[in-house]
Amino acid sequence: MLQLEDTLNIASAKAGLKWRQTIAVSEKTKFRRYSPDSVKFADAKVSGLDEVTVGDQIRARGEKTSDGLKVEAEEVVFGTFLTKAGYVVAIDPATREITVKELGSGKAFTIKLTSGSTIKQMPNGTGDRGGPAAGGNVAQILETLPPATIEDIKPGTSVLVSSTRGSDAEKVTAILLVANADLLIRMATTPSGRGGTLVFGAGGGGGLDVLALP
Repeated sequence: MLQLEDTLNIASAKAGLKWRQTIAVSEKTKFRRYSPDSVKFADAKVSGLDEVTVGDQIRARGEKTSDGLKVEAEEVVFGTFLTKAGYVVAIDPATREITVKELGSGKAFTIKLTSGSTIKQMPNGTGDRGGPAAGGNVAQILETLPPATIEDIKPGTSVLVSSTRGSDAEKVTAILLVANADLLIRMATTPSGRGGTLVFGAGGGGGLDVLALP
């Protein structure tokens, strides 16, 4: 739970472990919000505590207590992230945009790829005996995947995309796009499946180290 007072109570999850941390803030704490199309710190906008909402993901810089469960924050960077899954309908290499039919709702939305977007592709047969899913969680699986390009993505391919929430619900700018993502989709929709909460690595360039996805 996150409380908009002088502390932020954060539920954290990584590598299958769960714990709670407290971020203590004051009038001296600087707040910045990730922009809708980037998780680079340089692109974050000046913000304030009143813009933080329940479900946001947060990074804080400051002095930690010895047990690591509380941070006296000098600076807080936060953002609202979302995950969408579906099947590719069309690809436009010229504009680097992919039209996808969303899983569940069946509504079409557009994924915009930029120079900062990371593209990966699951190999065929992932999850079979001997495949990269054996004995691993989602973060471990993603770390083993080689980079891909928009040319590797074909109509009918399943995709999973992470993005910051923007003003247009029908268009997202990809932080990470995983193609041929049937295994990850199954893991996300199976409560007892391995891996628990999906975690996408998005490091580099001052961005988030992990994105905990719903």
